[in-house]
Amino acid sequence: MWSIVLVTLVVSSHAFWLDDFKSEDEVKFNLNTRKVNKVAVQNNYRLSGLKSFNPKEKTYFIIHGWNGGGDKSADWIKKMMAALLKKSDANIFVVDWGKWAKNFNYLKAKGLCDDAGRKVAEFIKNLEKNTKASRKNMHIIGHSLGGQVAGFAGANLKSPKVARITGLDTSGIGFNCLFDPNDCLDPSDADFVDEIHTLVSGVLTKGHADYFPIPKDLGKAIKETAIIGGHWLAAAYFTDSIEAGSCAFKSTKCSSYNTFSEGGCPSTMKTENRLGFYAKKPSTKPPNRFYIDIDVNNPC
Repeated sequence: MWSIVLVTLVVSSHAFWLDDFKSEDEVKFNLNTRKVNKVAVQNNYRLSGLKSFNPKEKTYFIIHGWNGGGDKSADWIKKMMAALLKKSDANIFVVDWGKWAKNFNYLKAKGLCDDAGRKVAEFIKNLEKNTKASRKNMHIIGHSLGGQVAGFAGANLKSPKVARITGLDTSGIGFNCLFDPNDCLDPSDADFVDEIHTLVSGVLTKGHADYFPIPKDLGKAIKETAIIGGHWLAAAYFTDSIEAGSCAFKSTKCSSYNTFSEGGCPSTMKTENRLGFYAKKPSTKPPNRFYIDIDVNNPC
């Protein structure tokens, strides 16, 4: 009897704590264009702060991962924004869900990814109502847990779907990616889903196209990210691909890296794709695994 009471109290206290934690949060959306930097847009019906938003241009959402967010954008986000804005006068919303993501307990932050994703989907719906913007011209980019937030956002945007979701080493830890597509980033979340695997994303595929880059010089590659660990390489590769152009990071479809490294998968027009910004949706049904011995100094 006492054990039942104890379990009930623990579960109840956790539920109350989680509700309190949610009530303190506001997922923030900061607009960046060539004309403005970090303009806060309120996620309400009117979306105040959209004066510099151009619905005719491409719209990107960049979402940080676990323990990210806050007043200052991470270096990888700044570099990615700079590359995107150099390419075109786009609308870039940096999604700050830091009040939920900044938690030493990974599982608590993980448990709020679906809530953050719904906030992003709600914002996109409001954006479409208030402007002539279309989700068919939107690209959501998420790193680590941010990749799962992007997936949950896409799952709440159907008929039509958002154009593209890119996962940058999306964390699969604690998610049922093998058996439950509703609990993980998967191909149904957007018209085109691509995933770059560098560390925590693991070997399970998550998109229409999954990329497995193997650095020719791993130590140097990690050092050049300015952050310890290969987890950040996916974001660096994506930005590098924007800067290098459509020739960058030619990848080859193959069943495994061993087969690829042994020359078992010749590169042809049908098996080639590009890792990063210029990735294309394969004509074949997923899974589609692409491998590359990547050299950031010679992207083309």
